[in-house]
Amino acid sequence: MAASRRAGARETAWRLRPPRPPASFSGRLSRSKDGRWAEYPAATQAACARRLLPTGLLRTLDFMLRQDLVRNPGGAMLAPTATSTVFLLNTLLIPTLRARLESCRAGLPLPLRHKAQRRDTATGAAVAAGGEGGGGGPLWHPQDELGLVVTWAKLARRETAAARALLASGAPVPPSDRPLTTLGMLCSVLPCVVAGRQRPYFLPGLDSIVAELPLPPPPPAPPAAPADPADPQQQQQLQQPLPAAPPQSPAAQSVERVRVAVLEAVMLCNHVLLQLLEVYCDSFAAFVTAPNWPGGSDRLAVLLLPLPPTMAAAISCTPPAELLAAGPQRVLAAVGRLLAAATGAGRNAARSTSATSQAWSKALQELAAYVPSCIALMASDPQLVGAVAGWLTGRSALLDVDALVGAVGVCDRSAAAAVTAMRDAAASGDLKQLAAAARPYVPPRSAREGGAAVRAAAAAGGLGGAPLWPPRVLRLCGNPGCRNLGCGDVEADLKLQQCSGCRVLRYCCAECQKEHWRQGHKAECAAVAAGRSAGVPAASAMPAPAVASDVAGGSAAAGPGTGGAEPAAGPWSLEELMAMRPRELKAILAERGVDCSDCVEKADLARRVLERC
Repeated sequence: MAASRRAGARETAWRLRPPRPPASFSGRLSRSKDGRWAEYPAATQAACARRLLPTGLLRTLDFMLRQDLVRNPGGAMLAPTATSTVFLLNTLLIPTLRARLESCRAGLPLPLRHKAQRRDTATGAAVAAGGEGGGGGPLWHPQDELGLVVTWAKLARRETAAARALLASGAPVPPSDRPLTTLGMLCSVLPCVVAGRQRPYFLPGLDSIVAELPLPPPPPAPPAAPADPADPQQQQQLQQPLPAAPPQSPAAQSVERVRVAVLEAVMLCNHVLLQLLEVYCDSFAAFVTAPNWPGGSDRLAVLLLPLPPTMAAAISCTPPAELLAAGPQRVLAAVGRLLAAATGAGRNAARSTSATSQAWSKALQELAAYVPSCIALMASDPQLVGAVAGWLTGRSALLDVDALVGAVGVCDRSAAAAVTAMRDAAASGDLKQLAAAARPYVPPRSAREGGAAVRAAAAAGGLGGAPLWPPRVLRLCGNPGCRNLGCGDVEADLKLQQCSGCRVLRYCCAECQKEHWRQGHKAECAAVAAGRSAGVPAASAMPAPAVASDVAGGSAAAGPGTGGAEPAAGPWSLEELMAMRPRELKAILAERGVDCSDCVEKADLARRVLERC
């Protein structure tokens, strides 16, 4: 009885305890579950991840999230299942991948499955759990851990498309900030997955895994031009085939598959992020200019805070060709529209109310301060400085630099002065002068190391030097705009059908194939099938807008996955190779000393013959 009275007294005291005063956003983050996890030593985090490996926790969370999305499509994004997966994804993804890669440090091959799916999509039977990859343990596939990343990227793609359709319809803005909360949540999740978090506590991202994994050996260099073009002996030496690259060990091949899978996930997130940023800024601008907007508040400031790190992560971790194809000047213009709308609406709200929130004003100032840093980050890249000069001098119809400077100047005069200085340097026509003017505003090197590692790894390409899109390790729909989350199944278990024309891209449904066909695959499908675009099947996979008029000097940027000049086709066309049997293709590769152990499908073998023979 006495014990029950003491328990009742404790419960009453807990209920009557006065609430704590509201803490700042940084304070709440530092005391969050993510922050407490970050306080554990790296050895403790690794031990926890190692103990969780047999459970397949991240794949189970992926399945739970998709099931919740099927049952509650409208509210699942903010439900406990989704918010819990965010915490576990941020804290466990990198330690789990590092635990999976522990055997490679000892030079042992990783126990990888070649197929990502756990179930046969035709029969529904479970895939065998052992005996396929060796290594003395249960087999796994990188998509077992990265599948949850794919789901969040497709969720961001779905919400981006819905918000863009709402903006285009001209419908009244909902009085609730719930749509902004959903987009803001996505703007927080994906950058943390790709680039980690630096403050108020440190969490690593996928860029750290990319930096830790070795790059594949470079392909053999072509022979130098003959000193005497008329010498037949030198001409004969020049016409001899290139020596084959030394075959990789089984351990190196398995590590290479993991490296490519992580890169494919990073490229997927970056492509979605660059689309999400523009829509999020425009949705925010529409919300703050609505007639019933109450003014800036602490809650809106929290929703605005993810924008600056998201911009930095998307720019620093995206290769130059993909970044230009996504049109980052559109994001800069959207940020200018948001700042102009927020400052104008804030002045109007201040006339009718007492004042706007101090946190709201600080969040706007931080966003404005990031604008010159993002421009400088691109201007410091030799492959991007020409495009940046074109944007700053008015060659792009997508960016009004004067409007951007004016909107930034209301919140941060020094940031506006920095943009003006870079614009003046671009007007001189000297790209070196622009790069020098941008140098003081480039973020510190410590904030760019992860992005540099991702860019270097992306330059090395995917398996066998092939483009990173379409994916060759992750099992994804070939439509870059796919928003199909299945009927609750994980992405790897969706049934994919090959394109009947090129036999390279695979789609999850007829709608995705039709959408991608209209977006540009129609123009390239026949060329891929005939071998005229051999080794470059990704040129139309992620559509690139025309940017030639935006680049100073009129040089056009290559689209995603082009990687420069096309390799010369061999004596076979892709159509002829696809008509052969796999063993015939392997015999051709073996005769020329080309390794094909990482080729899973006949299309992979055919492309390897076109690339190396």
